[in-house]
Amino acid sequence: MSGVSDSTVGSNVSQVSSESSRSRRRGRKPLRSYLEAYAFVGLLVLAFLFFSLWSKTAATFTSTANLQVLIGSNTVVAIVALGALIPLVCNEWDLSIGASATLAGVYAAQALVHGTTVPLAILLAVAVGLLVGVVNALLVTRLGVNAVITTLGTSIIITGVISLKTHGNTITGNIPSSLTNFGTLNWFGIPRPAFALAAVAGLVYYGLNHTPWGRYLYALGSNRSAARLVGIRTKLMIGTTFVVGGAICGAGGILQVAQSGSADPNSPLPS
Repeated sequence: MSGVSDSTVGSNVSQVSSESSRSRRRGRKPLRSYLEAYAFVGLLVLAFLFFSLWSKTAATFTSTANLQVLIGSNTVVAIVALGALIPLVCNEWDLSIGASATLAGVYAAQALVHGTTVPLAILLAVAVGLLVGVVNALLVTRLGVNAVITTLGTSIIITGVISLKTHGNTITGNIPSSLTNFGTLNWFGIPRPAFALAAVAGLVYYGLNHTPWGRYLYALGSNRSAARLVGIRTKLMIGTTFVVGGAICGAGGILQVAQSGSADPNSPLPS
């Protein structure tokens, strides 16, 4: 398949995706498909309306201060979730996202405490996430280990590394104010971390929906055998999802440090 051009692969992928889409439309009721796609969004809207209209919470829930807290406190979780989304597109699970973000935050915070500049600390956090992603990618694609087992094991190992490095203590002190100000202050009444989330979400959306890489991932998620037959390098594509997801988790780790002004080895990030 080495002689297959990108345009040929792209057209074949488009055919596979369109055929899969048609088959899904024939096999599912439109209403059911709609509910599956937007059920979580609908629940969020209902929860927001409930607490906005309930007499006991209406006065405080819709206040500007409370909305700022809600948005700001969930940005790290949302960014880490985006890191997990990319492998999910091709039906792979990454259960090490929380541990990866925490590890990146620990290394970045420790570097900052020892005088490293903020840009270098950000690069270090992303690099740590990348390294975890590379390890996961190699184990899944080269050794053929199931992604759930791989990333669960990686998460356990990372937890041990974090405990060894921090001895269970929170890393605090000497975190530059330029970083903590970004994590705690607002722009135009909106928490600054929300802008970081918007940037990461925009990049993920563009990568998945407007690049050949994203189309290949959707083809893998739709029909892996067909994707392999049309010339897609399945192992390489799957590996990149873990690497990119790890980098995003690393970014989430440094943002966690910016918000809390420290690195907590017991950070309750999702995993």
